[in-house]
Amino acid sequence: MQAKGRQVGPASGYTAETALYEQDVLDFVQTTQPQEWEKFCLTFPIDSERHLIAALVKQLMKANEHAADRASCTYGTLGVLRHRLKVLYA
Repeated sequence: MQAKGRQVGPASGYTAETALYEQDVLDFVQTTQPQEWEKFCLTFPIDSERHLIAALVKQLMKANEHAADRASCTYGTLGVLRHRLKVLYA
């Protein structure tokens, strides 16, 4: 896979409980969406990073490969990439 251009991450950066390279997720969001990140931090001022990871994991875990309706298609990895992370703001 690496020969085909895929990155290989160190095992130390992987969190088994969430099945994510959490720091990579945080870096991506903070770098590519600074205004959304700022808004998120205003809503969740304490432990913002943990709240983001929890919201992401929750949405990823709702994936249903047999979903037919649009709302259900926003779950899972492709759903998040195509339709954004859904977070309820206060």
